[in-house]
Amino acid sequence: MIFIGGLSDRQKEVSSGSFTCPHCGIPRPYKLMQAGRYFNLYFIPIFRTKDLGQYVQCQICQRNFDPQVLTYKAPSASERLEQEIRQELQSGMPLHMMVEKLIAQKMDRTTAELYVKRASEGETKTCTQCSFVYLHGVERCLNCGTSLN
Repeated sequence: MIFIGGLSDRQKEVSSGSFTCPHCGIPRPYKLMQAGRYFNLYFIPIFRTKDLGQYVQCQICQRNFDPQVLTYKAPSASERLEQEIRQELQSGMPLHMMVEKLIAQKMDRTTAELYVKRASEGETKTCTQCSFVYLHGVERCLNCGTSLN
């Protein structure tokens, strides 16, 4: 009698739904997959010999992620705007210019000032020559070129 046996890896779908894909950056459909190693007899999987774990697969980009990605909460539009403001301030834009930029983008002055204040988190310094206010990490005044250290 000929005995044909061996091991093979298999995946099965545990659940599915929608999540914010870290690669795509927007909500996408996913499948939660369970991987395991199985003993085969005549190419038929008989029983699982090893649990290889779970992974989440984005159904659009086909990338795989740790299941903890399902608990990720994407930043709100307000949080994203605050992050963008902070990045611009870190690149050297004075606080008052950032406020004016937001106003030019149709935001009211009070809201613009609130966003800039939250993005700067009180970590500011003022140019001794022209009084422009910058985020703490900026080294030179954009207006007069004075060192802010």
